Amino acid sequence: AIRSTAADGLRAAARESGPLEQAILRALEKTGLPRTAITTLRYDTGREQRYEKKNWVPGDYYVEHVLAVEVENFEQVGATIAAAREAGATRIAGIRFWVADEEVHRERATAQAVAQAFARARTLATAAGARLGRVVLLGTPEALAATRGVGGGSSVHDMRFAVAPAAAPYRHNDGDEAEAEPLILPVPITISAVVH
Repeated sequence: AIRSTAADGLRAAARESGPLEQAILRALEKTGLPRTAITTLRYDTGREQRYEKKNWVPGDYYVEHVLAVEVENFEQVGATIAAAREAGATRIAGIRFWVADEEVHRERATAQAVAQAFARARTLATAAGARLGRVVLLGTPEALAATRGVGGGSSVHDMRFAVAPAAAPYRHNDGDEAEAEPLILPVPITISAVVH
């Protein structure tokens, strides 16, 4: 985000904002980002309000330009943040991480979750002196939400087991101890298996 303020009106605040916006765009492009990876998320103008002596009084005028930057190369995230900050960005927030080929990983994790759910069911059945019968229900909790109550009875066991591929946490710190360190955690896949 780029935020500029001026006491003498919105035009003055916008004049302050323009050069900052250009400097940040140039700095981001120097990191190798194409201009198409940088878009405007929000552009706000207004007047700040200050609380003084038990009253709200008008403050400076402001312009706030929030940019969205999409970085495809994970290794480039830290350099992109540093470049924006050094060029004059007043706030960096809303950092999100996602996997481009998420469906491939989701399918692999789902298959692992199903295998582990049935392994758990076999262990429980063996411990109880029984053996597994046919599958009654199988799916994610969301998919099974509409089928609650199906296959009830004392011989039915509901297995829920979460699994996710391990992922090393990402931490970036360029020697600035006050800088927040993003941490990526895996999202678990949950499978419910109901068997006789």
